[in-house]
Amino acid sequence: MLIAESGATKTEWRYCVDNQVKLGFRTPGFNPNVMSPRQIRQEMAAALETHLTGVSLRELFFYGSGIGGDSQRAIMNTILTDLLPGTRISVEHDLLAAARCAGHAEGVVCIIGTGSNSGYYKGGEVLQSLGGHGYIFGDEGSGADLGKHVIKGLLQDEFPDGVRSFIEMQSGSSIYELKIAVHRDPKPNVRLARLAKYLDEIWHYPEVGDMIRARMLAFLDTTVCRYPDYQTLPVTFYGSISYYFQDFLTEACQQRKVRVVDIRRDPIDQLVAYHLKEKLFS
Repeated sequence: MLIAESGATKTEWRYCVDNQVKLGFRTPGFNPNVMSPRQIRQEMAAALETHLTGVSLRELFFYGSGIGGDSQRAIMNTILTDLLPGTRISVEHDLLAAARCAGHAEGVVCIIGTGSNSGYYKGGEVLQSLGGHGYIFGDEGSGADLGKHVIKGLLQDEFPDGVRSFIEMQSGSSIYELKIAVHRDPKPNVRLARLAKYLDEIWHYPEVGDMIRARMLAFLDTTVCRYPDYQTLPVTFYGSISYYFQDFLTEACQQRKVRVVDIRRDPIDQLVAYHLKEKLFS
């Protein structure tokens, strides 16, 4: 059994035999909202050839960002079926993976990584989702969103010179060059999200800290706080931004009276445990 949890930036893979993880590896992310089917097929074929040549595979559970609609799910299912003939394949969105890992009968799961979204779940199924929509129209609080606001703030002289100097030194590019690079990048959301990692070194600038707080609140206001009775529901967060900026996130949750029960970088270990227990194809 192969289990994959894919975001826009990276995919975590776990190959299991006899209820044990025998192989784990990481590849680039695959998101049909920002990648063409041809691009996904080429990159995934290379990844599978590198790591799974000679491996006997009976079933694959693939969870990914950007697979909220039937058309995106069909794209991923077709690609995986072509690359792994004879394998039983299940393709689902990343919110279902998070819900299956949360460990509560009812609640809200949130993913804040390169992108962001949320879902209300009950009985192991996601009944409503809010947020997402990509880095142009949404993804509040995400790595791409933070990166976008860093560049925007620097272009508009909203941050001190020390912030500009640090970003330009770490990236090796001027702010103008970064702006052009984002426009030309085939994965602009990933390019923007890379800038978020620099914030860990400069959040102490009041203007930067305030920006991060504002984007965390924007995420909550457009997602969690719109679910009925959200203040009574357990909320679980996944994703690198949730994890590394959890001080800002928990502060925002306290302001909005959101009941946080867990913050994890990714759900892959819990997801493996779930599938080893449930045996969905049996």
